[in-house]
Amino acid sequence: MKKRTRIILFALVILAAAAGAVFFAVNFVPAGEGASIINERLGEYDTYKYKDGFLTFNGRILSAYDYKAEEKWVIDTEENSSSLSVTEDMILVYSKDSGRVRLIDGGKVRADYYSDKNIRSAAVNPSGYAVILSSDSGYKGQCSVYTDKGERVSRYSYGKKYIVAAFLADDNKSLFMNVIDESENMFKGKIVFSDIKKGEIKAEVETEGIAPFTAVFKNTLIVSDDTALRAYSKNGTEKWNFLYEGGRAEFIKCSGNTLTAVIKDSSAIGSTKVVSLSTSGRLKGAYLSEIPIDAFDISRGYSAIKTGNEIKLLNRHGKAVAFTECDANTYDILLYKNKNRVLALSGSAEMKIFGR
Repeated sequence: MKKRTRIILFALVILAAAAGAVFFAVNFVPAGEGASIINERLGEYDTYKYKDGFLTFNGRILSAYDYKAEEKWVIDTEENSSSLSVTEDMILVYSKDSGRVRLIDGGKVRADYYSDKNIRSAAVNPSGYAVILSSDSGYKGQCSVYTDKGERVSRYSYGKKYIVAAFLADDNKSLFMNVIDESENMFKGKIVFSDIKKGEIKAEVETEGIAPFTAVFKNTLIVSDDTALRAYSKNGTEKWNFLYEGGRAEFIKCSGNTLTAVIKDSSAIGSTKVVSLSTSGRLKGAYLSEIPIDAFDISRGYSAIKTGNEIKLLNRHGKAVAFTECDANTYDILLYKNKNRVLALSGSAEMKIFGR
C-alpha cells in the first residue's frame, strides 16, 4: 500500500503447533545491512508488500528488499511519475501519460507494452493479467484487459457510464466492473458482469449505493453495501449474503479460502468487529475490539490489526494468538504469508525486528 514513511519490521511469532498457544514478541534483533538505506529513502519513497519483503518506489526507481532490509534488485523505470499496482508476487508499472505498461516478476520485465494514453488507473492480478481504465474523447469509461504477455484480449467503452473500478476473476475469464450509470438522467450504481473471452455482458446488477466497496474472492465478486456483504457469481447471481446487524464494513480483504472484513458498529462508539468468512459465506470466527482499529491486513486466513500502540495477530477463528507493541502513530500494517511478520508504517524512519 502506498504510504511515505518509516518502516518498523516486526517478526511477530512462528505459530505453535498447539492450537490456542499465545506468544509474546520480545528480544531486539539488529536490523542488519540495508537498514540505513531504507531509513534514508522512506521519506520520499512509497512502500509496498512484496513476496517475503517489500518494495520502495519514488515514481521512477523501484527497489526490492527482503525481510532483513537487504536490497535484492533495483529497476529504473525510465519514466518519472509512474504508478504501481502490486500483488504479493506481481508488479505492474504504468505511466498515465505515455500509456507504457510493464509487468515485473522477480526483478525481471516479463512484458512491456503500450495501452491507451490517459490511463486513470490499472490493477494486476496474481497471474499477471492487467485491467486498465482510461479515458478518451466521446467516452466516459473505457476498460481494457491484457494478458501476462501484454496482449489485449478485451475492451469495453461506455458513453454514459463511469467505470469506478474493475476486477478480474481468478480464472482470468470474467471481468467485474463497478460503474456509475447516468443513462436515464439519474445516477445509479451498478455492477457489470462480463465474459472476457467472448466480449459479452452477462448481467448488470444495481447496487444499493453508488460505488460500494468491492473485492474478488476466488471467482466470486464481493460487494459491501449499506446492509450486508453480498457474494455474486460470474453470471451476476447472488450466492450468499452476510448481514451487518448494525454496522458497515470499513475494510475487506481476501486471502486463500478466507474473506475477512472489519465492521464498525454504528450503535457503539469505538466498537469494531473482525469477521472471517468461508467461500460459502459461513462465519469462521469473529473478534470484537472496543478500541478503534486503525490498520488491518490478512494473510492465509490470519489477520493483523493495529489498535492504539499494539498490533494483534488473530487466527482464523478470531482468537488473538500473538501481539507486539508499536508506535501509536502507525497508520498501516502489512502481514506476510510465510513467517508471520508484520511491517508497520509510521511517521519516521526506524526499523526493528522482533523475535520470539
